[in-house]
Amino acid sequence: MTLALAALAFTIALLFSGLVLGAMREAMPVRSRQPDLHGRRDAAPFARRSHF
Repeated sequence: MTLALAALAFTIALLFSGLVLGAMREAMPVRSRQPDLHGRRDAAPFARRSHF
């Protein structure tokens, strides 16, 4: 019983953190969501730092 409650709380915490991270990504500046050279949105704007 206690293990089930702990697993449920862990799952809810994971879902909540995913929602918070998604909201933070949506609230990022518009520049990071502009299309790149190939005309598509950059999936991970901070993954490649070759242009800095």
